[in-house]
Amino acid sequence: MEVRPYDPAHLRDAAALLAQAHETRLAGLPALPAAFRDPEEARPVLEAFAGRSTCSGYSAFRGGRLVGFLLATRHLPAPSQPLSAYVMPRSTWTPTQAWAVGEDTDPRTVFEALYGAVADDAVAEGYLNQQVEVNAGDPAEGWLLDLGFTRSSVYAVLPIGGGVTGEDAGGGAEAPEIRSARTGDEERIVAVGELEAGHHRTSPVFRPDLSRDYREASLDSAADLIEAEGRMAFLAFVDGDFVGGILANAMGNGRPLLRPANSLYIGSTAVSPGHRGRGVGQALLRALLAAARSQGFEHAVLNYSPANASARRFWHKMGFQPLMTAFQRRIDPRIAWGAS
Repeated sequence: MEVRPYDPAHLRDAAALLAQAHETRLAGLPALPAAFRDPEEARPVLEAFAGRSTCSGYSAFRGGRLVGFLLATRHLPAPSQPLSAYVMPRSTWTPTQAWAVGEDTDPRTVFEALYGAVADDAVAEGYLNQQVEVNAGDPAEGWLLDLGFTRSSVYAVLPIGGGVTGEDAGGGAEAPEIRSARTGDEERIVAVGELEAGHHRTSPVFRPDLSRDYREASLDSAADLIEAEGRMAFLAFVDGDFVGGILANAMGNGRPLLRPANSLYIGSTAVSPGHRGRGVGQALLRALLAAARSQGFEHAVLNYSPANASARRFWHKMGFQPLMTAFQRRIDPRIAWGAS
């Protein structure tokens, strides 16, 4: 097997491999968009990703035939942007549209060779945090665990035609008042993200709370959630006091192979500590999904951290099913000592 840098000349064969891989994934995950099993549909998606100025990668050949490819972009998010709370500084990202291996070869051997080449370049440039996304049930989940990765985020989907499956868990508590956000609620919308960030900071998630650093950007985004089409926010009140909220927007274009038809992306969702376990989260989700159905959305999607035990249980109870897992590897920084 020969591994060499990815080149635009590889695009046609790489798109065919990606389409083949996507068709295999569709068998177990029917919510995925079916169009990308066609190489002509997969090709522009791959071409757009490979064309990023921060993207590089490798292709594998056997007997002159392309048998796999793996690409990664480099990220260095500014602390003033909300993305910095979820993307490690000096990190690489390989989404599902950025890698594929052929079915008529030893896929694990090909994958490991490609990842090894990509990771070697990244570490040499000081990018010690690496993320690779894998569809649920893909054998590559086990390969990544063996390579030192851990599960950092799960991307899940819920068909919203029939609502949610969870039962109300109010426990006799007074039902919360749920209403959509309106002008003047910007601070409350920001508070939803701050509540979520505060919860993520605690054990066992231990994600840094950077919400103060990007508060100005969050306030700008809050105005969009109130006014922009395809965005929505619902807030919960008990006895007139704000106790939580849920924020959402039409699914963006960043992961086309993971975008179910007419999908709404659920972002920050949080309830104040003293009101958790009383059905507030379920009431917020039901209100959001009712509004989403009325606007023609067919699926709700979201990300949650597997380490966030309460969120994991909640979303599973509500009927969300995993579509993809993002695996994270943090290279021991002492590896750089030798280079210096």
